[in-house]
Amino acid sequence: MQDLGVIEPSISEWSSPIILVPKKYGSLRFCLDFRKLNSINKFDACPMLQVDEQLGRAKIFSTLDLCKGGKEGKNSPILEDVTTAPYVM
Repeated sequence: MQDLGVIEPSISEWSSPIILVPKKYGSLRFCLDFRKLNSINKFDACPMLQVDEQLGRAKIFSTLDLCKGGKEGKNSPILEDVTTAPYVM
């Protein structure tokens, strides 16, 4: 996976466990379990506006397909330190 650019070496103090989740037809999906990281995050309670309030006067709409967005691109530099996983090279 390192040769493919999916993972890279890190010296972060943070580490989340790797889990392999079965897909519908038997192959496996490489995932990280961020539940412990989520449990120590501060919740940013920001009220969401109602959709009809946001779109009420809009004249042009766009859509965004996020079905397979999990493996698209790199993490934000801010998140790189905490979104690491243990593995031996």
